Amino acid sequence: MDEIFISYAHTDNTPAIDQAGWIDCFQRELERTLMRYPGLEPKIWQDTGNIRRNDKLDQKITGVLSDSLVFLAMFSPSFFKSNWCPFELDYFENKAKSRPSLEIGERVFKVLLFPEQLTGHLPDIVNGKLGYEFFTGKKGGKPKQDDPWDFKELGPQAAEFLNRLADLAQDICRLINGPAANRKGTAYVARPTRDVNARYHGIVRELEARGYEVVPAAGSKLPENRERFEEEVSVLLKRSSLSIHLFGNREREENDPPGFTSRHVEYELAKKACQEVGRPMLVWIPDDLEFESDVQRGFVFNETEAVQMPHQLEIVRSDLAGFKDVVVQALERLEKMAEAPGEVAGDSPKSIYLVYGKADRADSRRKEIVSFLRGEGLEVLVPTPDDEGATVAEILEDHRQKLRTADGILIYYGTSGSKWLEAQNGIVKPYIGKGQPVRFYLGPPETGYKRYDFAPPLGAGDAIAGYDGAFDPALLSEFVAAVKAKIRA
Repeated sequence: MDEIFISYAHTDNTPAIDQAGWIDCFQRELERTLMRYPGLEPKIWQDTGNIRRNDKLDQKITGVLSDSLVFLAMFSPSFFKSNWCPFELDYFENKAKSRPSLEIGERVFKVLLFPEQLTGHLPDIVNGKLGYEFFTGKKGGKPKQDDPWDFKELGPQAAEFLNRLADLAQDICRLINGPAANRKGTAYVARPTRDVNARYHGIVRELEARGYEVVPAAGSKLPENRERFEEEVSVLLKRSSLSIHLFGNREREENDPPGFTSRHVEYELAKKACQEVGRPMLVWIPDDLEFESDVQRGFVFNETEAVQMPHQLEIVRSDLAGFKDVVVQALERLEKMAEAPGEVAGDSPKSIYLVYGKADRADSRRKEIVSFLRGEGLEVLVPTPDDEGATVAEILEDHRQKLRTADGILIYYGTSGSKWLEAQNGIVKPYIGKGQPVRFYLGPPETGYKRYDFAPPLGAGDAIAGYDGAFDPALLSEFVAAVKAKIRA
């Protein structure tokens, strides 16, 4: 039996004449929705009596709080005026520490009955979460960001009420049951600003319906320290098959981490991954977007007008249905690749162009790399030797043709000399960020230049330091996986 505790102010459940209270309707509909999911036996608890009138917190409430897996905080101005709601949240948080198998922050769900500007300062445990908003603008749609009073409550009969409650129910189900065992993959969906929050949930629903895990998880909270934020986002991106970003009307919210614009940092990290390993990146600009921030307007303009962008980055300006179509098409391409990871269009294997100088032609480490790549089912392309009758012009054209058509580019530097390596930087640079993973492998012998001075071109990723010890295939595993995951146009 999965206990779900609803913490609310009784004034928020005051019924109109001959009607049930709003919280009562919410509780019944949530229970009905959760019962439809396999593996759940939800027991939703709310104080419907006068227990809280006692001088001490009733033992029944403390017992339920101790046993509850999920805490729904129904935030409103009355929530913080209540003597009990903040106490219940603190009590649950303290007791939850005795069940470390789940993050405490994931177990507290932020349900907003009023805009945050009217609710007051929210507890740290929910700051940074998008939450579930059960209100709209007075005229429907999004409330005005600069007018906290431009809102109206969503009634239990409204279709949007049921949609948002379904989002909440799915996230509770995911928390209790864990991710499905038959996931097709993982999608990184960056959390947007509140003006596109409902559409974000629509994208998440679409992904989950197709069998994808979505990260960051809805109930999780990313670090506020920039260094730790970048580390966690990078780890999640590395797990993901693609990333999705929704541009809103501003770059940040009031409770965002101080000191940096987290959504822009997140975007740049995803773009870097798109450049370096060819991970697909989908960016949506709603066709009805009206900017409320000059910073956001400038950021979006710069991205949409950029001359050089990663081949796998797609910026879409459309309505939600149009963007969902783009997402589905991207997923179908990924799924097709997953069915035959070593194959591409025409049943030809993925190819890697292994670039090396004349001095490294007989290098034993280079030969080990070729054997390993072929063992992974990859075709290995090599430069045309200059001693087989080809002209310099023909050799150069063949070199450029292989750079254009290979699924990945690996530059091997052993003993060919630093001038040769710097020349390759200039030749390879135009191909970086075009969807092909590009890496530099520094083979034996170890030199001071390799260890301290060499820097790959921007976007090529860190150089692979293979000059120390025996050949280690693990050094190439990420590059090989990126090549195999590459989607040919």
